[in-house]
Amino acid sequence: MSFVDNYLTDPLAPLSDKAKANLEKLESDLREQIQALDSTSFDDMLKQHSSEIIDLVNRFKKASEELRPFKLGNIPSLFRFIYNIAYEVHQIVAGMSSAIIKDGMTDAQKHQAKVDFGQKLIYFIYMAVNPLKDYFVWLPFKATIEKKLIFWLSGMALNSVVDLFKTHTLNTGIQRGF
Repeated sequence: MSFVDNYLTDPLAPLSDKAKANLEKLESDLREQIQALDSTSFDDMLKQHSSEIIDLVNRFKKASEELRPFKLGNIPSLFRFIYNIAYEVHQIVAGMSSAIIKDGMTDAQKHQAKVDFGQKLIYFIYMAVNPLKDYFVWLPFKATIEKKLIFWLSGMALNSVVDLFKTHTLNTGIQRGF
């Protein structure tokens, strides 16, 4: 059973088969990125963090409903919300870092692994709600454009958040004499 089947049945309207297939593919991408450790699995991580992910899905759904009927002027508000949830996704990613980061990774590789996983998680949350599913259907390559925009925005946000918390941790450690 997937995360969609187990956890996202209540907060969302019934998903189309195509949307469900897309979410399951995203979930398998997230599952592949998690490195198998002796005591940790992707399903264990989901059990630990499912309430946080569901909360983000619910809040994103509420925010997107407040933008209805959708207008082009609402796009910045939608993107601002995506940018803002990067802080909360970072906390989820930090909680999952033992399964995302392998031993022997450089600091740059650790940073990139966190950002990549966070981008996929934000896109998963976005696609679970899919606020633009009934809009811009005439636009060729809409799904590709939408995905690239979400990954671009979430990548910028997560890069800054990961750097912010890394700097904060370093400064806190320096102040304490570590």
